[in-house]
Amino acid sequence: MPEESAAASTTRRRAREDEDETTDERESRKKTRTRGVKNPRLIGRKFTGGANASLFIRQWAWKREMKTERERFEDAYAYPTREDEEETGTTRKRKRAIVLNQKKFAATGFASTVWDSAVVLSKYAEKTRRDFARAKTCVELGAGCGLISAVMKEIVEVPRVIATDVEGNMELLRENVEKYGVETRAVTWGADAEEAFADVDVDVVVASDVVYWNDSMDDLVMTLRALAKTPKTRVLMAYGRNRQALEKFLDVSREDFETRDVPRSECDALYQCTDVDVIELRRK
Repeated sequence: MPEESAAASTTRRRAREDEDETTDERESRKKTRTRGVKNPRLIGRKFTGGANASLFIRQWAWKREMKTERERFEDAYAYPTREDEEETGTTRKRKRAIVLNQKKFAATGFASTVWDSAVVLSKYAEKTRRDFARAKTCVELGAGCGLISAVMKEIVEVPRVIATDVEGNMELLRENVEKYGVETRAVTWGADAEEAFADVDVDVVVASDVVYWNDSMDDLVMTLRALAKTPKTRVLMAYGRNRQALEKFLDVSREDFETRDVPRSECDALYQCTDVDVIELRRK
C-alpha cells in the first residue's frame, strides 16, 4: 500500500478531531473567531458594494472602469435604481428598468459603453429631477448607449427627449432608447447643427465624455450655440479622465457661455467619484 501523504494525514487527523469535539467546544471556538467583529456573518464573504460595505467601497463597486471587458462591452448594462415604484398622488406608478446593450465597433474604431460620467450625470439628474419640472425638450449630444437620454425620459420624465450621435452608432442607440420613447437623430456637430435642430426649442442639453478631442471643440461649441439660444436653456456636461480637450472647450465657449462647477454636494452621494466632474453652462 502506498504511503499516505502528509496532506492526507493532516486532513484525516482534523476530521477525527472534529468528530471528537463537543458542541460546547465548537461554540466556544466560534465565539473566539468572531470576537470583535461588528457583523460576524460577513466573515469569509467578499465585499461587492452591498449594504454592509462602507460608502467608499460601495462607490468603487459601481464604477465602470473597474469592470471586466465583458461587462463593459458585451453584457447588457442595467441602470441601478433604489426604488421600483414612485408615489404619484394616491396611485403608484411603476418605473421600467433601464437596460442597455453595449457594443464594440471594430470596423469603425470606437465603442459604445456606459462610462462613469454618464452614470454620475444620470444620477445627478435623477436626484434633482424637480429642477426639470418645466422642461419640455431635452437633447443629448454624443449619446453613445443612450443612458442619460433614457433616464431623462423614463425617470426625470421630460416629455420630449432626443438622443443624438454619429451615424455609425445609430443602430445601437435606436435599439437602446426608442423603447423608452426617446427620439433619435444622427447629427454631425458644427455648421449643420443649426439646420438639424431648427424645429426644436430646447430646454436642456446633456452630454458626457465629449471633451477628449481638441479638433472637435469648435464644432461642439457651435452646436451648443444652436441648441442654447437663450439663458433659459441649461447645458449639463460630465467628464471623467478623458478630458484632454477640456481646456480648449472652456476657452472656446467662454465668449458665449457662463460656466458653473456643480458641487459634489449636489450630486448623488453614492454615484459620484473624484475623477468625474459635472458643469453647467448657460448662454450669456
